[in-house]
Amino acid sequence: MFKSAMAAVSVLAFSGAAMAGSLNESFNLGNVFFGAHATAFGDDPVEVFTVNPTQNPNPIIGIRFSFDYDEVNANGNPALDTSWASDLGVVLRFDNTLYGFAGTFRYLGALAGAYGQAAALAFVDVLDIWSFNGLQSDNPGFYSHEFFFENPIMKPESITISMTDTWNGNTLYGNFTLELIKIPAPGAAGLFGLAGLAAIRRRR
Repeated sequence: MFKSAMAAVSVLAFSGAAMAGSLNESFNLGNVFFGAHATAFGDDPVEVFTVNPTQNPNPIIGIRFSFDYDEVNANGNPALDTSWASDLGVVLRFDNTLYGFAGTFRYLGALAGAYGQAAALAFVDVLDIWSFNGLQSDNPGFYSHEFFFENPIMKPESITISMTDTWNGNTLYGNFTLELIKIPAPGAAGLFGLAGLAAIRRRR
């Protein structure tokens, strides 16, 4: 399924004194639901979104994913507690580079063409692991993950977000949001300093 999230763009001020003056760009993809499916590779559902950054041209130093996780069936009723929020697999096509985000067993499932960490590592240029991996993500609730690039990236024309559930589904990722973390405006950047930017890039 192919979707556009252009209508849900908003600009957010990044909190924290060190980043004062920066304007982040946020894309709300809405609710992403994965119905029940087999735990064996072969029928993993996939959702694909494309967003087009339109806000300030400040270089991007990182991204933030956030969502409200729950386990429900296709009718929206509570499902059996058999999954984790980190069963989510995401591949981000950004600046001609593929960034993979995985948790449970480091799988990307259908996005990598097979289960297993080796398949994920072979498919993406960079593989990152959810900060809420495994049992840490068993309960419904709000989850967030940040990733910082090695070097600042200029605003791309488009970003593609591919998502799948790598376990058995009946999972809802509500209010799923991708936020681009920008370098501060020139005046704030001078106060922040290069050392501060390096420290931010090390936060994983």
